[in-house]
Amino acid sequence: FGHPAPNEAPHDLPHRFAHEAYYRGCGNDSGGGMCLHESIEPWLPELANRRVLKSMSSQPDETVPALRAITVRDLLTFRMGFGSVMAMPDTYPIQKLIPEYRIGGDGPPRPAQAPGTEEWLQKLRSLPWMAQPGEQWMHRISCAFRKNRALDSVLLLQSSDEPAGFV
Repeated sequence: FGHPAPNEAPHDLPHRFAHEAYYRGCGNDSGGGMCLHESIEPWLPELANRRVLKSMSSQPDETVPALRAITVRDLLTFRMGFGSVMAMPDTYPIQKLIPEYRIGGDGPPRPAQAPGTEEWLQKLRSLPWMAQPGEQWMHRISCAFRKNRALDSVLLLQSSDEPAGFV
């Protein structure tokens, strides 16, 4: 305890990101960084202007606008409005698209079938959210490529000066 690991494991990234979001520039004079209440849109514009299903049983084109942007806190607390559906397969129409789009969260990781970061973000962008941002906890999704990257670690990468191979 108290000593950083020489090489961070993928599961350490959300923990590291929470600390970075808290300490980097929010509420101090150093500038930069992000606060927990800030929108993720400056770093992940692909997720701006989200549409949300009217209900979980709605067809993917039956949506309403998101009431607000996704915040850093929403992402870190698994309340961004999208995640793994904890129901039997084919219970809800959205479940049919998740494996088809290969975005993860629909079973065990399949690295050989996983898209790259940009393609993953575009596929995620094309789907409606299942809940309004901040309103419902949902198990996070991750794209099973490059060390099981999840959206919080993609945000960390986009908002930092870390080299692209970091995550």
